[in-house]
Amino acid sequence: MPSHDHGSQRRIPAPKVEAKYLYTNKAGKPSLQSQMGLQDDRSQLEAMTAATREAALRHFDLRPSTYREQRPEVLRTVKDLVAKECAVLNRYEDGWPVSRYIQIYLKNLHVKKGQISARRPASKSAGPRYREVAKSQLASASKATRPGPSRDSAGFMQRQATEEASRGRAQGRQGSLVGAKRDEEHNSSHVSASTLTPLSSANRLASREASPEVEYYNPLGPKARSRTIVTSFLASLRIPGPDSIRIAELFDMMGIQTQDYLELFATMETRDEWLQELVAGGELTPIQMRLLREGLDRVKRYV
Repeated sequence: MPSHDHGSQRRIPAPKVEAKYLYTNKAGKPSLQSQMGLQDDRSQLEAMTAATREAALRHFDLRPSTYREQRPEVLRTVKDLVAKECAVLNRYEDGWPVSRYIQIYLKNLHVKKGQISARRPASKSAGPRYREVAKSQLASASKATRPGPSRDSAGFMQRQATEEASRGRAQGRQGSLVGAKRDEEHNSSHVSASTLTPLSSANRLASREASPEVEYYNPLGPKARSRTIVTSFLASLRIPGPDSIRIAELFDMMGIQTQDYLELFATMETRDEWLQELVAGGELTPIQMRLLREGLDRVKRYV
């Protein structure tokens, strides 16, 4: 489009009120959709947000603690890339919907240093701690675990024979999941089978003959260490691999990359509103939202 066309049309300035919602809502609270004037054209908003996510994941460090420290030229690059794909962005001064869209998901995760620690008791939490599990460890856990009348707090059998067999196999395998979890939670209180921890779900996954679920524990590969907490959490919910990868990327953009932020998100008052907005935006399906809510509720009980 010629430059004089841009000059002849007054661009929409950034609103003084910062929208905290993506789509127009029944409560009438400020939303990016209404501020952009796209109440009747949601498809353009969805195209813009999709292009922004793709560009931001390539160029930004999206951790909440560093968002405001992004280099201006990086933000400019992201805006230019989005403008090439979405002409609608040219209607707005300095492409403000791009930065506003990113902030919508990150603003509530900007916490002061030490705020997370203040939420926790002084003693070590007995809640579920999600960590990366290697495929070899899952295979070892699958062979070592046997059905029986009762399980300990980690979901492993209490029968002496099974423990001895597991201990023998663990000695021959570095970092055995069974040995590590038994030593770590040997003295923890008993939990019923109906409240198994996420690593217990890992055993159920690993015990199947089909192996694709095993790879859900690190679907993004060894270079994505910051996402292993989230991917292990998603694997415990038995969300299929491709969807698990996509949701992990979404959580990463929201700043949920560590156990602390996973626990913080689980306890946020606006958590369910966020999930509902993701469903409304086509980022999550209704069943995925329910699975996430159930999993986050389990995390919340231990915070």
